[in-house]
This record gives sequence, C-alpha cells and structure tokens, in this order.
Amino acid sequence: MAELPKDFTIRRPGFFFEEKRKDTMNVVQGDIDALEKGISLFNGGKYFDAHEAWESLWLGEHDADEKRFLQGLIMAAGSFQHYVRQECAGASALLAKSIPMIQAGVKAHPNLRVSEFVQALDGLKEDFDRCSYTVSAEVLPKIARMYVYC
Repeated sequence: MAELPKDFTIRRPGFFFEEKRKDTMNVVQGDIDALEKGISLFNGGKYFDAHEAWESLWLGEHDADEKRFLQGLIMAAGSFQHYVRQECAGASALLAKSIPMIQAGVKAHPNLRVSEFVQALDGLKEDFDRCSYTVSAEVLPKIARMYVYC
C-alpha cells in the first residue's frame, strides 16, 4: 500500500483525505459532493439521512459562516423530521433556529436558491407553531438550484 504524503491529514474518519490547505480541488469537490448528497436526500424526504450527510461536513468545517449555514440545514432537516412524525415542539423550535443560520449561506452558495428556501421556511413557521399539520410532507419546501443558461 502506498504511503500518503506527509502534508496529508484525515479530515473526517472514513470520508476522504484532504491536504491541510482548504483551497485544493479534491477537498472542494468532496465537500460539494457531500452537500449535493444531503440536498438530494433532503429533497427526497429523507431528512434524517440528509442531516447525517451534512453533519459530516459541519464537523470538519472551519469557516464560521459555512459552519453556521450547514448547521441551519441540519436543523431544517431535523425540523422536517419532527414534523412528519407530528412532534410539534421539536419541529417548531428547530425551524425557527434554522432560518437565520441558513440565511448565512446566501452569498457563499450562489448556485442554490437559498433566499427562496428561507422564505419558504419562514412561511411554515405559523403552521409549525400551531401544530396544525396542514402542510403535507410531500409539499414541504425543497432546496432548489440556480441554473444559468448560456
């Protein structure tokens, strides 16, 4: 088995290797893949699995704004998980906490429609606070991408 260069370190157990410098292409691609995996799981209604995918990124993140953004996504996934289980207190509390945290990602993630997602989450607060469960799980907000056509 080949040895790794001395300037490599394990970022997350069982995840991938990264150079100590954050600006390498492999690290960026690995982070994008994990973020996209979480988004795909979230949009597919697999909120716990999305939470797990994003948590691996969050644990290794050093940038405060990005860490806050990821924590917000994790909280939104937790909120939706509680909502589909009709666990009102958890759904409402996590939703309220997630909104300002996700807002931190607007500029850092121009390829995602973060503002629209935050607005959709904000629109759920009253329903979640009342525990009315009038929004079906199938129509809970999704994380959309920004597409630029040339």
